[in-house]
Amino acid sequence: MRGATNVRTVVALFMLALCLGAGLIGGCSTLPSLENRRTSTALFDTGDTRLGRAISPMVDAHPGISGIYPLPDARDAFAARALLAQSAERTLDVQYYIWHDFGATDGVVFVDLDVMAVGPVVAEVSKQFDRYWASGSSYPVERLLPAVDPAAIAEIASSALRIERDPAAVAYMNALRNLDFVHEMDQGSLVLDWSATRMISDDPGKGLGLAAPETLLFPKLREIIGESAAEVYMESPYLVPTAAEFDEFAAIVDRGVKIKVLTNSLQSTDVPIVHAGYAKRRKPLLEAGVALYELRRLSPDTAPRTGAGPLGSSGSSLHAKAFSVDNSRVFIGSFNFDPRSSTLNTEMGFVIDSPALANRMEVALSRRFLASAYEVRLSDAGKLYWIERRDAEWVRHDTEPGTSFWRRLEIWLMSMLPIEWLL
Repeated sequence: MRGATNVRTVVALFMLALCLGAGLIGGCSTLPSLENRRTSTALFDTGDTRLGRAISPMVDAHPGISGIYPLPDARDAFAARALLAQSAERTLDVQYYIWHDFGATDGVVFVDLDVMAVGPVVAEVSKQFDRYWASGSSYPVERLLPAVDPAAIAEIASSALRIERDPAAVAYMNALRNLDFVHEMDQGSLVLDWSATRMISDDPGKGLGLAAPETLLFPKLREIIGESAAEVYMESPYLVPTAAEFDEFAAIVDRGVKIKVLTNSLQSTDVPIVHAGYAKRRKPLLEAGVALYELRRLSPDTAPRTGAGPLGSSGSSLHAKAFSVDNSRVFIGSFNFDPRSSTLNTEMGFVIDSPALANRMEVALSRRFLASAYEVRLSDAGKLYWIERRDAEWVRHDTEPGTSFWRRLEIWLMSMLPIEWLL
């Protein structure tokens, strides 16, 4: 993802410019009509396909629950997508925020978590796909963009062929073929976690301001944590809680629940402008009793970045969006605790009632807190400081670790921009 422009930052700056210029520009182009738009209908009679024949006996042996396989490794996650796509015989329903490298870039470490699922929850996802396809926000691309020049298609095909022959790409594909996950998937020997699993998502009308509050994802997350929870472990790459989310954090802590959150440090974030919003909330969150940990830069080259500006990508970054509750259940999805997820984006995820998966996640996070993160604390004087475990020693940092004065000044200046609702 080197050299990539960060979509979230570009959207925020574009919307700011749009708002500032709204009084100077006469009007905007209208969107095309949705009349006679193609429909999408999920196919459920797939028992006679190759995948259906392989999976149906397992599903039948576990009625009412779904088989879950966690994919914390980027190569496993890419291989799962590629192998399933190659095996598809009838349809592919693909719903993505953005297409990119899937962890294929050298020198970049992404901490992410996907899951692969079979069973009843897949039908829920298919129905959700149809809901979004049929929503008032979904436009066929040919109604928004001009026809593609055949020369451009030929150039893409030529570029793909060059990439396919590139030694780095060959090495990457060879590495994929040698993954244990790939061999187990080919042989049908993957061990799945069979658990009660449900999909939750925002109403697609959210993007148009038409969704009722009870149809949004955040209130459902509150229900997942529950009234009797004792401990919650969270991963959120962008932590800019809204007023309602902050109040919810505080209320949960007041009930005696321990909340530990891992997010990106300034050193590791891939969207510095979002870090500017988070930085203003660190002290209130700590004062409310939330334990904060910030992921360190994980690239083998630990020197501070010089080429990643507010629009750039980091050498390592947390991308996982998940939390576990009391070693009993987990949420894994697309939701960040930030204004965009709460009010603008449409989000979804799985709630998985699996003590085994919850324990695995909590153990992994506990290790990451010690080995890969800074713990953020408040001094008696109310000042922030960061604790890092380095070998057998504890190192204290009184400014954001691995950053320069000018970087911190840049973040402070960004925090003055009136765009928090877009972060």
